[in-house]
Amino acid sequence: MKHLVLLTDNYPNSNGEFFLDDEINIISSKFEKITVLCASKIYNTKRAIPHNVQVIELPQIGFFKRILFRFQSLFFMPLFKELLSLKKSYGLPPNFLLVKILVEDFVRSSIVMKELYKHELTDPSKHILYSYWHDYKTLAIARIRKKTGCRAIARCHRWDVYFYANNPPYLPYRKYLLNELSLTSSISVDGINYMRLAHNFNKTNKLVLSRLGKINNRNPHPFISGSDLITICSCSTLTSVKRVELIIDFIKSLSVHIKIKWVHFGDGILKEKLLKLAEESLINIDYNFRGIVPNDEILNFYNLNFIDLFINFSESEGIPVSIMEAQSAGIPVLATNVGGTSEIVNNENGFLVEKDFNLKEVVTIIKRYLSSTEEEKQRKRNASYENWKQNYNAETNYIEFVKLITANY
Repeated sequence: MKHLVLLTDNYPNSNGEFFLDDEINIISSKFEKITVLCASKIYNTKRAIPHNVQVIELPQIGFFKRILFRFQSLFFMPLFKELLSLKKSYGLPPNFLLVKILVEDFVRSSIVMKELYKHELTDPSKHILYSYWHDYKTLAIARIRKKTGCRAIARCHRWDVYFYANNPPYLPYRKYLLNELSLTSSISVDGINYMRLAHNFNKTNKLVLSRLGKINNRNPHPFISGSDLITICSCSTLTSVKRVELIIDFIKSLSVHIKIKWVHFGDGILKEKLLKLAEESLINIDYNFRGIVPNDEILNFYNLNFIDLFINFSESEGIPVSIMEAQSAGIPVLATNVGGTSEIVNNENGFLVEKDFNLKEVVTIIKRYLSSTEEEKQRKRNASYENWKQNYNAETNYIEFVKLITANY
């Protein structure tokens, strides 16, 4: 099998992209060698790396080199085509900020290209180029593919799909990327539908579904009945889009009726603010912000502890890997109907509520569930586990992904 070149933001040099650990462990066995070009500096994260994976850190470049790349952007025709179509295609009048975004993405893609050429990773007879995100790294491999004809694939998730998830609400060169890549792989049907509509893109052979997944060889925790304490978990970055403050409001309201323990996995820029809010709101409630925890430790926690409910109240999502993890442990999920979440959570395996839900109504729904029969609770837990097993098992999904990216090549 040929050499795979994988472009990442964090894996394996820093915290982040933990969901790539499972993917790399599976697909590494299908290639002779994988070279990871990582945008992050090397930190002591102690992440396991397969023996045939080589890691290259994307270097910083000097001021004058950046000036040169900015000058070269003046001759990049897709930039001018994008500017001319901003108003017509996206209803965005060209302005300085949008021009800056277009130029800087070109510059960053040029830095990536320079590094790929330096390490001789662009030969179409030897290498498949794969960007984990649909961003400037994808622009780099699309530009290389236009020159060399190599196979170039990119995944797209959430912020790199939906304009509204960005400020300003715009993502550069999307039509160019969709046309020039060999393949764009969306993790959700919702993402595919959004891109087809937003970019008037109808080439079905170039925009396909390939779901993420999670490895979990542990059995779900046996059902526990008769406990007067329920345990609720959540897992996300502590950022505004994840709306963890709504989880705090929910826990506070539910705790009036039921004794609760809440555990949150994840860290982020809103940590101090949310810790203060929890301290003020969750009086006499057992809660724990665990911070950044390796995925295996999270799955071990789910295996060793009986978790009654997992919560995700995000205002925007692709399909959260955290929900896949919870379902792999047979945990029912309460989540907002945003992005592709409805593709993994439904009222058979959990509880799907509207983004702008009524808190009292949701508390009533969960109270009713928690007071239901053991058979009803076990049925929902079984449905959660079966959904993971059938649709989000990494060992199945990533083998299929390898077939997809290597097809006819």
